[in-house]
Amino acid sequence: MCYNQSGIKNLIYLSSLVVFCIGVFGACQREKSDSTKDKYTEIVNDILQAQSTLTTIPSLSKSYGYLTVEEAYIVQDLLAAKLAEKYGSLAGYKVGFADSSALKKNSIQIPAYGPLFEKRVLDNGSTVPIKDFREFSIENEITFKIGRDVDKRFNTIDELKSYVESVHLGFDMSEDVFEGPTTVQDFIVCGAGSKYFMIGDGLKPDQVSLDDIMITVDFKDQVVYKGSSKNVLVNPQWVPTNLVHSPIMTDQITFSFDQSRHLMRVATSLNRDKIFADLFKKLTKKP
Repeated sequence: MCYNQSGIKNLIYLSSLVVFCIGVFGACQREKSDSTKDKYTEIVNDILQAQSTLTTIPSLSKSYGYLTVEEAYIVQDLLAAKLAEKYGSLAGYKVGFADSSALKKNSIQIPAYGPLFEKRVLDNGSTVPIKDFREFSIENEITFKIGRDVDKRFNTIDELKSYVESVHLGFDMSEDVFEGPTTVQDFIVCGAGSKYFMIGDGLKPDQVSLDDIMITVDFKDQVVYKGSSKNVLVNPQWVPTNLVHSPIMTDQITFSFDQSRHLMRVATSLNRDKIFADLFKKLTKKP
């Protein structure tokens, strides 16, 4: 964790540096008329009940009708206030839907974000209580510690980089309380789904290229993920893909499947000749 100048703990989970700039200043005070407060309170109570009993509830649109993104953040604030009573003060933010295609698909203008709480920060090497989960899932994240107060908007990513104190690999252990396909509003209401988060050892920004971070994740001495923050699919026809439900890794290093889990895209083949032809063309280009 990082301490800002006033001594308040701040932990920021980000997909990119620019997301923090947008997300933090998007977290303004939200108000709504009294006529809708009962509805929001009922949603919060339903979510808290599901979290405490490790059960699921229908998607918000099925139970309460359509919610706007603004309304989803209002409910998020109400839920966060309740969770803070148990899990401590705000520690930072988790950000999702950060790339342009995700923004367009979900009809949102800025990446979705949710609060992270102080008592749910786990030290590197901690043991996670599996009994606290209905269904355990883990994702690797790039974590940025912000070393001083961010008190202005930025026009470029380079302006924000000077605020980064250290860069870490983080693990986000999330759990979705909603059944079946979910919406971006569901994601927002539940604070981006994070339950526990763990931060590895940090590096100074000048020790790592913030524009090209390579992540390798091992599980029982086997590499289960390796990727770069600059991974780009130049031509989708070179890498045919299918949408499948996210699998669950077992202790035997195999995968089990649940049709209610969120969708993910899986590559089924690679057109090696096209990919390498494009690579060689770029390598031989004059600077």
